[in-house]
Amino acid sequence: MMKAVQITSYDGPLGTLEYGETSDPTPAAGQIAINVHYAGASYVEALFAGGFVPTIPVPWVPGLEASGTVRAYGEGVTEHDGLEIGTPVAAFTVTDSGGYG
Repeated sequence: MMKAVQITSYDGPLGTLEYGETSDPTPAAGQIAINVHYAGASYVEALFAGGFVPTIPVPWVPGLEASGTVRAYGEGVTEHDGLEIGTPVAAFTVTDSGGYG
């Protein structure tokens, strides 16, 4: 389990943001998971929290921009790709988000 800020509903101008526990993400094939050290807070996250994209199921962990270190990698990604566990990385996670985790 990990701690994360999550959007739990789209009620109100910024929806409902809650801090709590959620499952650790498991990277799919070709993906990595990171331990987030820093995450950007931008206008896009405010739009998402306000329901601008109401098709995103809640609870959902926002955070499109993040940096940290590699925690795990999915099938097809190895240390031979230069991504050993603990390698510093920066990510723009436009499809999966999760930087607030």
